[in-house]
Amino acid sequence: MYADRDLDRNLAIFDGDNTLWDTNAVFTDAQKDILRGLARAGIPADPELDFSLLRQVDDLLIKHFARHEYDNTYLSLCLIRHFRGESVESLEQVARIVGESSSIAGNLRHRPRH
Repeated sequence: MYADRDLDRNLAIFDGDNTLWDTNAVFTDAQKDILRGLARAGIPADPELDFSLLRQVDDLLIKHFARHEYDNTYLSLCLIRHFRGESVESLEQVARIVGESSSIAGNLRHRPRH
């Protein structure tokens, strides 16, 4: 933020259309980092070859949650399930995976500790 002390005015500049800062590259790099992390964990993911798959699954998750912001653990989980041979090509398939993982997480939270 810029402050003009002589005129007592503040100025804030927002870049929502990539004119000053390439926000698309930031998101692309972050999503490719997910694929790199899966590859480091032994999942046969390739950041370049599987990027369109990631975007397709991301779009399905956005539709499922009805918002762009969701826990990206679901994205990784869906990709892992894909690389293990499951289909993640439809909204119903992604919703099933999200539901199963939410159910498992809920059961773990309510499990008695010994």
